[in-house]
Amino acid sequence: MATYTAVYAKDEDWIIGWVLELPGAIVQERTLEQARTSMREVIPLILDTRSGADDDTVQRIRDSRSEADEDADIIARETIEI
Repeated sequence: MATYTAVYAKDEDWIIGWVLELPGAIVQERTLEQARTSMREVIPLILDTRSGADDDTVQRIRDSRSEADEDADIIARETIEI
């Protein structure tokens, strides 16, 4: 079982969620509860399709996501075990 950190931010009328450890695992929903549900669905999908990305590409995406975290209006964080 692996552990992932999901971060959720409010952007106008939307809740945006992403996983710090999985570039590309991003959701957009109207409520935090919907975003949390979608995140639990998207993580296995990303894991299934992620093979083939080289380490440099993954690191560049992680770095850009970290910069976005600094500007986001973060409303929640949670640990998800899959």
